Amino acid sequence: MQLAQALTEALKTIDTKKLESANIKIGDIEGYRDAIVRGLTATGNVTVGNVKAQTRDAVVEQIHAGDPTPKKS
Repeated sequence: MQLAQALTEALKTIDTKKLESANIKIGDIEGYRDAIVRGLTATGNVTVGNVKAQTRDAVVEQIHAGDPTPKKS
């Protein structure tokens, strides 16, 4: 819990534009009940390892990666 709080505080100090252009890489996620990954957005890549829940739901949703600007032909 302390590491999660420290990460949250560190992210608050980073310029929003830098966060939006960053790649996101998350390793394996395992939850005893639920394992939920939700609401990740990056103009770069989003990579998530194995997501596993032992007794309930494993959910990955609302993940957006890549440049959202339409390509001009």
